[in-house]
Amino acid sequence: MTLFIAICFLITHAQNDIDCQKAGQFLPNLEHKICKISIDDPELISLHYLFVEDMESELAHFRQKTIPELHHCPEMDFYQTLRQCDTLENQLTLLHDTLQILRQKVDKIFYHKALEELYHHDTTLCMYLLDRSIQFNRLHTDALILKMKLLFAQKEYDECISLIHLLYNEAPLDSENEHELSDFTAIFYDKLFSLGDSLVKIEHATEALSIFETLETFCQDMPTNYCNDDYYYGIIRSKTGVYESYLTIAKVAWEKHNDEIAYKFLDYAEQYLAENKDNVTLHENFVLFKQKLTEQRTKKAEPSEEPQQNLKTPAQPSHSEKTYSSDNKDDKNKINIDKKKQEEYNKLLKEAIQCCKNNKFDEAWDKLKRAKSLENCHCITPDFRVQVLYDELHQYYQ
Repeated sequence: MTLFIAICFLITHAQNDIDCQKAGQFLPNLEHKICKISIDDPELISLHYLFVEDMESELAHFRQKTIPELHHCPEMDFYQTLRQCDTLENQLTLLHDTLQILRQKVDKIFYHKALEELYHHDTTLCMYLLDRSIQFNRLHTDALILKMKLLFAQKEYDECISLIHLLYNEAPLDSENEHELSDFTAIFYDKLFSLGDSLVKIEHATEALSIFETLETFCQDMPTNYCNDDYYYGIIRSKTGVYESYLTIAKVAWEKHNDEIAYKFLDYAEQYLAENKDNVTLHENFVLFKQKLTEQRTKKAEPSEEPQQNLKTPAQPSHSEKTYSSDNKDDKNKINIDKKKQEEYNKLLKEAIQCCKNNKFDEAWDKLKRAKSLENCHCITPDFRVQVLYDELHQYYQ
């Protein structure tokens, strides 16, 4: 019986024994970790809140399990250790409460830091901080409005419209926000309409059409009667410009006695007209030219049946033309667009078309070769017109 009691005493003593070296290092190590906690960096607030909770648990375990056994560690002063433990516990409680409050305001902290970066003209970092603010609170009204203005300055009009929709339909707006948003939407409409109108006047119909279609999306999101009908007339003028650009190239090719290109762009014009017949205005001079070219094409096809098989009517575009259009749609779903190269590519195409209109086929050929080389990066959306013009001029220069 005495032996049994002795064994139980030894087991109990062994279970309660502690590692004095580890016990002596615990509080200094904990104090060092507390010093690294940040309450200023919004990127770390949520993470450090969790760290503080872990440290509070570790300290509670130390107080419960280790301090009562300090008599096994004569080199450690019991009362001094207890006072240090109380001090660190108070620090952790203060940090915990502070971080808990800051966690609810992280979106605001990110927003104010974004304002600071905007003041220093760092729009890239400003945009990043705004995105972080919105990530914590997707309806942070001030952050959404500032991001909308920055996107507008960067000509990201479609993203602007998405934010306008979110602000009007979901975000909480006070009177100041409503006034600011109202002013912005008026500027947005006026600037885009003026830009589209200017592009139409300098015969950049394709670009103008994109702008007016953006305006159409914007107006569909706005209250009834917010927009007048000017944007719709802009769409008509733009689509008319695209249609006329096809016929202009056909006319230039016909005057240069390159009937194949002339007929091909006549087909494109007819196909575009069929798809947009309600939005294209037919001017008399182009109607007369189209009739004349169509008559010539019919006469040339009359002598024998064989040539007629090689000609393509507007209703039956060639397999290659269908391939260009199909590839173009597929590419949009597969590739990551490089905006700078896409803009350069589109510019080269417009310049090549303009050169064709002005009988400058050498310059057009050079620009088309450069556009074709850009397609090799697989980082742009190809335009089937580049391939068609390239193929035809390639035959011309062989």
